[in-house]
Amino acid sequence: MTTIAGLTPLLFETSLQAQFLIPMATSIAFGLAFATFLVLFLIPSLLAVYEHSFLARQRQMSADTLEDQATSSNQTG
Repeated sequence: MTTIAGLTPLLFETSLQAQFLIPMATSIAFGLAFATFLVLFLIPSLLAVYEHSFLARQRQMSADTLEDQATSSNQTG
């Protein structure tokens, strides 16, 4: 965040000497902002969705296994 804030004044610079630095500052600032969004928000939320679906699938499999065991014990008993 500090690097993005530090590059912000360069984005609005109008001097001739800074004109060749503006595209570099733009790409670095927006690249860092996008990477920060991915790392802090998108990836954790995708992992939470994956973990939720994985655990739900495991619970369903264990419930099916317990149901099968109960059915087989009722048939033999």
